[in-house]
Amino acid sequence: FLWMTIQFLFKGYGIWAEGGPAGLVQQYLLAVLEPFGTLWFIYLLPVFFVVTKLTRPLPPLLVFAVAAALEILPIHTGWIMVDEFAARLVYFYAGYWLARPIFRFADDMQSLTTPGLLAALLIWAVAHTQVFRADLAQLPFVGLALGLVGTAAVISAGVLLTRFRAGAALRYLGKNSIVVYLAFFVFMAAARVLALRLAPQLGPDVISLGVTAVGVIGPVFLFLMTRKTMLKYLFRRPAWAKLETRPKVWHSAGHDQALARPQSR
Repeated sequence: FLWMTIQFLFKGYGIWAEGGPAGLVQQYLLAVLEPFGTLWFIYLLPVFFVVTKLTRPLPPLLVFAVAAALEILPIHTGWIMVDEFAARLVYFYAGYWLARPIFRFADDMQSLTTPGLLAALLIWAVAHTQVFRADLAQLPFVGLALGLVGTAAVISAGVLLTRFRAGAALRYLGKNSIVVYLAFFVFMAAARVLALRLAPQLGPDVISLGVTAVGVIGPVFLFLMTRKTMLKYLFRRPAWAKLETRPKVWHSAGHDQALARPQSR
């Protein structure tokens, strides 16, 4: 609700001009069900969590198959919550169900040499590009396979980056990814307006790169500047809003034993 309201403040003038006070109230209430912009992901996280908890008694392969079917089916209701739920559940559930193999895969990639990792990523990049050039990504099962293989590529790239000093900055961004995700639109929108007004001669490529950089760096700067002030609750939930505090553990579907992994992982 906090970030929905913040985003609404940026859109409110246009909504007021078009629909008046009644339209403003209507759009705000509608945003509870149809979230603004990228907030749909934040809305869906607890939905994914609840669905995963409720399906724990079921065979994991069955749940995965149903989630995969939802991703493959052409579900386009026009309601972003329904459409994105269908398109993304399989990836959320796969991360939960396959946590052990995913960590083992990361360990296996760690055992490869740097040239070996680079070669594997290059092969993936070429194959991935060719599939898209052939317009095959929209075919049933192909898009899902690309998503799962792409996830493996992201993990491999993460393992590779840990071997370089630059990886420390990216690790910090990953640890605070929710900060960037929530606030990037504020900085990105402002940077885009300023760039187009003050330096349109730079061209779309340079402007896009600069706007993206500001969209990543700006939220982190805001987080660092507010973390010891009353505004820290922009990114950190206050104690009264927490149901309880439990240690973080990984679980594998159908098993109760915790997956013993170092916190640094």
